[in-house]
Amino acid sequence: MKNLIFFLLVFLLIACKEDEVNVSFTKLVELTVDNQSYMLVDEVVSSNENCESVFVSASFVNAEKRKFRISFHLKKTGALTQASIDVYPEISGVIEVLATPTFNPRSIFSVTNFKYDAASKYLYFEFEGEVMEENRRIDKLDIPQARKYMKGKVEIKDVKTSNCSIDALSKLSFSTDNLQFLTSITSARIQTNPVVPNRFTSAFYADNGFKISFMNNDNFGDVPLGTYTFTENTLENIIKFEKYIGIPYYSQIGMVHEQDWKVYQTAGSYTIKEQLKVGTTKVTKGLLNLKVSDSGVFQYQLVDIPYELTSF
Repeated sequence: MKNLIFFLLVFLLIACKEDEVNVSFTKLVELTVDNQSYMLVDEVVSSNENCESVFVSASFVNAEKRKFRISFHLKKTGALTQASIDVYPEISGVIEVLATPTFNPRSIFSVTNFKYDAASKYLYFEFEGEVMEENRRIDKLDIPQARKYMKGKVEIKDVKTSNCSIDALSKLSFSTDNLQFLTSITSARIQTNPVVPNRFTSAFYADNGFKISFMNNDNFGDVPLGTYTFTENTLENIIKFEKYIGIPYYSQIGMVHEQDWKVYQTAGSYTIKEQLKVGTTKVTKGLLNLKVSDSGVFQYQLVDIPYELTSF
C-alpha cells in the first residue's frame, strides 16, 4: 500500500511538471530577476514588428507586490537596440528605468538563438545579462550605475504587424571571419556651414560597440554613380571606423565624450550602384570595401559589403 501511495505521488509530481512545461500560449516570456522566476503568457505580453524592428514587452508583479515591466527592442537581424526593466513606484513617484548601455549593449547583455520568421510572425530568442540605472547627469556619465541581472527566453507565435510610416531606412549589417556588425542604431547629421569638410555624415552603430560612418562633402543622394577610393591620409569623402571603449552607461544624452571612441585607420572604396527614390526619400545603394588598421597593424577586411543610405 505504501509503495502504491509513493508511486501515485511520483506520478502526480511528474504530471504537474509536464503541465508546467507544456503550457499553451501564443506569447511567452520566461524571466528570472532578483532571484525570482516568472512565466508570463498571453494577456500580459505584447509584441509587434514595425519597419525593421521587433518589440516585446511584458508586465509582472513580484513577491513584494511591486509592479515591473520588461521590454525588448531588437532589429529583425537580431541586433539588440535595447533591453530594459521599468520599476513602478509603490504608491506614487517616478518610474525607475534600468536598461542596457546606450552604446555596446552586448558588453553586458547577450541575446542568443535569435530567430524571426516574417512570414509566420514567429519570434524566439534567449537573453542573459545586466541592465543599469539611467544616468540623467551629463557630468556623471563616468560613474558606474547600479545594475540588475536577468535571464530568460522569449517565444512569440503571433507577432503583430504595424504599418511602417517611414519610406526607407539606412541599412548596414554583415559578418566576416573575425567581425560581426549588426546595426542597432543609425544617425544622420549635416553641418550647416557650407565650407566645413564632410558636411554629410550617416553613421551606423553596431550592438557590439563598433561604428561605421559614411562622411562626404555632398549629399549622398546627389553623388554620381561610380567607385570612390580613399587612403589612410585622405581627409574628405571617407569611411570612418570606430569602437566604443568608454564606461558602459545608459542615458538619453547620447554621445558626449569623443575620447570614449577609438578611431581606426581606414583605406578602401565605396561604390554607388543605384540612386533611387522611395516615396519622398532618396536612397543610395552600393558596396563597401574597407581595410581597417590600428596603429599600422591590420585588423579587419571588408569586401563588397552591401549598404543603403537614406539622404537628406
